[in-house]
Amino acid sequence: MQGASTLNTGQIQPLSTLVREIKADWYWFLILGIIMVIGGLLALFKPMIASLTVELITGWTFIITGLLQGVQAFRAGPGSSRIWVILSCLISILLGVFLLKNPLVGLVSLTLAVALLIGISGAAKIYYAFKIRPLSGWGWVLVSGIISLILAVLILANSFSAALVTLGVLLGIELLSSGITLVMTGVALKRL
Repeated sequence: MQGASTLNTGQIQPLSTLVREIKADWYWFLILGIIMVIGGLLALFKPMIASLTVELITGWTFIITGLLQGVQAFRAGPGSSRIWVILSCLISILLGVFLLKNPLVGLVSLTLAVALLIGISGAAKIYYAFKIRPLSGWGWVLVSGIISLILAVLILANSFSAALVTLGVLLGIELLSSGITLVMTGVALKRL
């Protein structure tokens, strides 16, 4: 159905209705965007505090996830996969406790994991760039992959000092980028 969109009500409504409803709430995009920009700037100006915050949130997330998995394992009833869910639950809780009890070691571990993910992403982009090589823009994919690999090597080469700020800087960049996007979306919606 062309020109229609589904809302939470499950009813099909014209795109113009959806635009009108979103436009009426333009200021929420603006407010959230401003909050995210402020949070991003704070994270960039205080990257060590932001890194520790990310590490602590990650630790608590593992603990809460593990507890919820445990509850689900016992609610699901006996079965052959129950032992694996309980094992996963225990590993998640232990990992969370480890991160909370050893925040600096946790920061280094999380930073190394991020560096590996960035490196793998870079290698994948380089591979993909050569796969699409005749297409326009393949060079940008290659450059992005090379930058990712260089960033991964820089983080790995300075893993301890990088650990103190890397996660905070990445959080700051993400919050700033998303916040600016929301501010611009709010301004654009107001002008509609």
